[in-house]
Amino acid sequence: MKLGIMLKNITEAKGETQERLSCEFTQLISNHQERKLLEACLREAKRGRMFINFGRNIVPPETLMDEAFKLTDDGSMFLYRWG
Repeated sequence: MKLGIMLKNITEAKGETQERLSCEFTQLISNHQERKLLEACLREAKRGRMFINFGRNIVPPETLMDEAFKLTDDGSMFLYRWG
């Protein structure tokens, strides 16, 4: 399963299901080169958000291009969305 889809599932889940999915996600990204970014995405997913705000200066990581992430321009900032 793609990482972006996993984050979407975490965002939509509640309680024990969300915790279980979060643990699985954390284990999966433990050696990923974009681990810090993915951990930040996980924190936002647990808050019910499906994006992380990167302000205006963003170059999306190439390693996540095939992981169901999408960079969108929201006018005053760039949002990195998943799912």
